[in-house]
Amino acid sequence: MLKKIKRAASSRSPTAARLKTIRIRRRKRASGLNKSGLFRKAGNKKRNMKQSRLVERKKSRNKKRTAPETAAPHIGEADLQKPLELKEGNHAAEHGTVPASEPSAESPVEPEAVPAPDPPEPPPPFVEEHLVQVEAEFPQPEGKYNTAADWAETAIGTVPGAEFIPLFYHPEVRFRQGKTLGEGDYFPAREHPQHPVSVSVIPNGRAWGKYGFVLTEDNRLLMEVSADIVEDAQHAVFHRWESYPLMRTDEKVAVLTLNYSENYYHWMYDILARLAWLEQSGAAIDRYIVNRNGQKPFQEETLQLLGLPPERRIETDERFHLQASRLIVPSHTWRSDNPKCAFDFIRRSFLPLRDRSFASAERIYISRAGSVRRLLNEEQILLFLEKYGFQVFRLETMTVRQQIQLFAGARAIVAPHGAGLTNLTFCSPGTTVIELFADSYIPEYFWTISNYAELDYYYLLGASYSGPGSRQAKEDDMLIAPDLLLALLERAGLT
Repeated sequence: MLKKIKRAASSRSPTAARLKTIRIRRRKRASGLNKSGLFRKAGNKKRNMKQSRLVERKKSRNKKRTAPETAAPHIGEADLQKPLELKEGNHAAEHGTVPASEPSAESPVEPEAVPAPDPPEPPPPFVEEHLVQVEAEFPQPEGKYNTAADWAETAIGTVPGAEFIPLFYHPEVRFRQGKTLGEGDYFPAREHPQHPVSVSVIPNGRAWGKYGFVLTEDNRLLMEVSADIVEDAQHAVFHRWESYPLMRTDEKVAVLTLNYSENYYHWMYDILARLAWLEQSGAAIDRYIVNRNGQKPFQEETLQLLGLPPERRIETDERFHLQASRLIVPSHTWRSDNPKCAFDFIRRSFLPLRDRSFASAERIYISRAGSVRRLLNEEQILLFLEKYGFQVFRLETMTVRQQIQLFAGARAIVAPHGAGLTNLTFCSPGTTVIELFADSYIPEYFWTISNYAELDYYYLLGASYSGPGSRQAKEDDMLIAPDLLLALLERAGLT
């Protein structure tokens, strides 16, 4: 009688494991699978054989797990200078950039070699395994939060699970004046304030559209991390809203999106650098939302180098609409100067992975012949640059690891303004940089990086020309006077 009572009580109060089993069975029934993980309908022999192999591999993986995963450790300011420890495989050894450690006398004896098994079948797509389509329509958002701090004032204490994690680094950094001919005043010496960063955990938050705009649990736009290519008043969420089919996941998903993700500089500093905030916050993350406008080769290469393979990513599309039980949103600083912690993270993450086999040069010129902001009299300029030992490189023909090696080995760099100068991040302190500008567009991006990297920064302005491909001033071509560039080379000690 006592045993019956215990069994009855157990059935009325299922444990967490039992609840998990129930959820798995419901999911299988919804997808057409039986309790054994096989398809119920007839005529599915091949599909069942494939599914059986997937089930067996999953069981085998579960048996090998000996300890639960732990949350990411807290990382402080001092740790930002340390080399990045890649936790998902030794990527440095795989790419031949750092020799793999040899077994020591205390290492366990290697087992005898066995024949390699057949290559495993690719895992099921993310959408099929982890997402569930929800029959729900959301009205067009009517309000917005300008910053994550504004959202936190409303949500913390009222929305269960809401978190706001402020992160602060250097209060300010002293910037040195950019040098040019005469008394240039475009890059004056100054104290450079550091933009504060944060991480927000939004329960039931959503990402919408191909740029992954962030919507909070009360259906408002989080403007700080939802930059559009137009003014805020004309934002797509308010003027082109459509309630796309909603996909739901119970996982913890981080947002790494921006509308200029096809640009190398914005990809590195406005998207990937936000991994530093996530790293320091200690947030446990299952997957990452990324948008890859244009599907550039450097995007896939850098994601792989950081240990973020396709199975850990959710990529947006034109009708993207995802709700996560916890949407983890790192702030980004694309409308202000990037903080030094972004520079530190990118340098320590990628510099050890450079392609040391690539032949670099001490003096390099970066050509933009195939892009906007071209140097119109480049052939004329190269005639005398080559006399002083400069070699010409086109970065679009190189891998990211080769670009890193090129800049790491250079001692003098001349280049028109362009995203390729993001690689100044990997230069040695004291490297001489001469950046060429059209006088219609003179941004501070690479002067900022040069200060963080302690480079010897010079600049020279040329006449701007609007070519057939120029839609705005930042795309204007330039014409540089050879005698002025020669004078600047002399001032920099490069003649």
